[in-house]
Amino acid sequence: MSFDGFVYNVMIASPGDVANERTIAREVIAEWNAVHAPDRRLVLLPISGDVNATPAMGVPPQEVINRQVLRAADLLVGIFWTRIGTATSSYASGTVEEIEEQIKAGKPVMLYFSETPVHPDVGATEQYLQLRSFKESLRSRGLFETFSSPAEFREKFNRQLQIKVNRDSYFVSKPLPSDMIAEELMVRLQSSIATFLELPRPNTTTADTETSYEVQALLALAHQTQGQLIGVSGALTAVGSEGLSARDKDLVEIAKFLIEDAITVGYGTFSSYALSSGREIALLENLIKPPEELERITRRLQRTSARSDLQLRFSTQLGFSSIHFDKNVFESVFYNVIHNAMKYAERSSVV
Repeated sequence: MSFDGFVYNVMIASPGDVANERTIAREVIAEWNAVHAPDRRLVLLPISGDVNATPAMGVPPQEVINRQVLRAADLLVGIFWTRIGTATSSYASGTVEEIEEQIKAGKPVMLYFSETPVHPDVGATEQYLQLRSFKESLRSRGLFETFSSPAEFREKFNRQLQIKVNRDSYFVSKPLPSDMIAEELMVRLQSSIATFLELPRPNTTTADTETSYEVQALLALAHQTQGQLIGVSGALTAVGSEGLSARDKDLVEIAKFLIEDAITVGYGTFSSYALSSGREIALLENLIKPPEELERITRRLQRTSARSDLQLRFSTQLGFSSIHFDKNVFESVFYNVIHNAMKYAERSSVV
């Protein structure tokens, strides 16, 4: 099943002596996508200079990689063993340049150094000595990981990639687009409403029996929808604000308010009916007509609201004409819902 979501580029940066680990890194990323992508609506796309860069002339080779690949990277994974790589005009190697430029850009970096034993001749090479110097320079600048075998690298990278994507503000501070939130709510609520509509009607047709049926059905519907709404509200509450534009922050807050209002409607309107011995409904004495009450509230807000630029439009598709409920509670709940909808509506729009 297809889904909308975010795609993050994961750049795998390394010299040429860790080909096995580069393959493992791609496999771990693929495993993450298989398990988490549909639920998180987030896909990790592995990229690297040797795969994603295309031939170009006029600038040094490393600058081509920087422009075509590195600048598109969201997360950089650096892997080293015995070599530091080929020097560039500014850094000890292309891999080092990629790491340093990624850090300058304020984007996340994960570094891994292999401690697999090397031949003494390798340990005396200039490449190895430069790598050791670079590694030592990193100790005061952050935290890197070491591993002694490909299996250990797979285990550590698999676990730490999950932690990084689930907790780093770079990945968790971006809310779903408003249309995706709306689509998710629509699917869930439609499912609950369909269940409500498919409930069998009572055999008898007395007014009391019909009212009891309506209340019980609405109570069941309220509990179903509240669970879904509370889940979405919790997800929105977990959305961080770091790195968000002012408009994105407003969208998250608006969504929170509207969902909280919907939850309030469920509790304030339907859950106040107490179930007696699992079957009988304790009805209040007031008999109100929701369509008429909602239209009255709408007209009142249209006259008194400071948002004179808005046009309130009332319509209803309620399957019942009256319900036993406390009129003051009903008015208070729906007045607040409509008032908040107006508060956050776009200028000169229709609510």
